[in-house]
Amino acid sequence: LRSDEELCLILMGSWDVPLKYGSETIRNNKSVVMSLLDKSCRNFKFASEELRDDEDVVLAAIHSYLQYPWCVEEIFDHVTVKTTGNIEIMKEAVKLQPVVLKYATPELQAEKELVWNAVSSSKCSKYSDALGKDFSEWFPREHFAGDRDIMLHLVKKMPLLLNKATADLRNDKALVLAAVERDGDALEYASDELRADREVVSTALRHSRPGSRVLQLAAESLREDEDLLELERTAVEESFESPPLGVSLADSFAKTGSLGRTQNLLAALDEFEVPTSP
Repeated sequence: LRSDEELCLILMGSWDVPLKYGSETIRNNKSVVMSLLDKSCRNFKFASEELRDDEDVVLAAIHSYLQYPWCVEEIFDHVTVKTTGNIEIMKEAVKLQPVVLKYATPELQAEKELVWNAVSSSKCSKYSDALGKDFSEWFPREHFAGDRDIMLHLVKKMPLLLNKATADLRNDKALVLAAVERDGDALEYASDELRADREVVSTALRHSRPGSRVLQLAAESLREDEDLLELERTAVEESFESPPLGVSLADSFAKTGSLGRTQNLLAALDEFEVPTSP
């Protein structure tokens, strides 16, 4: 009975009986496995080893379930280098979950095209774990910390990742400006030379967060500069300003062109939209 295709499709498809209870023949039946993948990501790991490295089966699992972070292990803990060494499959995967890059073969982790797909992913953003606690787990820093294209793209998304760049890039004025104009605190990771650069420091001050002491991150020679001290005071005052009574956020935006922290909060809420569980 465990080899009866029709019965297995009924039991496993409608009654949620796991694929693991099917016979070896059933678990190696591509049409059965593809059908059951429509029901649950968990069925992937119970397919035969041959089917778990079948390109059609792997891509079906990726496209159906990889939007859910908890399905990364359900899929990639159960494939071999035939899959993790396939650049086309891995490009599709890292678009959906950049952390999948850690499963790629060493040769693929050194491929700029694949890394670019990961850092360009919509899941690779300021408010995601991919650019937070998980970053060091998946980003091949040994290959790309000195790649200007990659690091410029990253600091535009998460400015504090400037600290992951090589010394040469932390002395790249354009790259550092791209970071500090998004978060003044990134000044901490600029080179000594650029922390003594008035344009860089003033840009960081204009984009500092409430409560931060960006000027203290600058070179000592600039910390008592009157113009910069005034800029710091102005930045602090503006960060705590609220729209007057009777002025809507829309009117405030129309006047200033910025919603400030409200805009950041709205972006953060977008990031935490929770999809339906598989």
